Amino acid sequence: MRAALPAVVAVLLGACDPSPGPDACYGVCGEGTVCASGKCVVEQTPEPEPEPAPTGKKKKRRRSSKRGSSKAAAPGFTPEDDSNVPGYDPKATKSMDLKAGTERLSDRTIRQHLSRLEPKFNKCIETSALAHEGDLRGELDFVLSIEPSGKVGGVTVKASGNLKAAGVVPCARKVVYGHRFPSFDGSTMGVDYSFKVD
Repeated sequence: MRAALPAVVAVLLGACDPSPGPDACYGVCGEGTVCASGKCVVEQTPEPEPEPAPTGKKKKRRRSSKRGSSKAAAPGFTPEDDSNVPGYDPKATKSMDLKAGTERLSDRTIRQHLSRLEPKFNKCIETSALAHEGDLRGELDFVLSIEPSGKVGGVTVKASGNLKAAGVVPCARKVVYGHRFPSFDGSTMGVDYSFKVD
């Protein structure tokens, strides 16, 4: 029997203008990433300590039986590498281009484009849920900038519940960064977007 996939509910919150944080990367690194040498890189989890070598024959036999267990045979899960995805930069949405017009994308247009990404978000969640053998629940909060060309300039994602630990955040950041919105004659705009995983 196949487990049911978590449902995704999307809500568009509108434009934003948060202030930079106190860390070296000005708070633009998303959940699951850390600031290193001025760049956002995937946060590495420490390797578990190796088990001490068995000292008796009985322990050696137990260790042999563990090799055949399902836990040892389960494949490892490596989260997506989103180190090439820039974080949201609030300064980008504050700078004014005097040559640019005043056009902006409507909330409806942004909502339509983000709804097209839901199958890819679902794939991120499904892959993480299967690798972690559990139900994923929580909320993903996105802050992204859209440049006049329609390209996503940067995206930061915060996750609640067990979504961060499951490796959903880097995958979701890559999905948003790879999307192209319609071009417009105006300045770079900031957008808040969130959805719940039940």
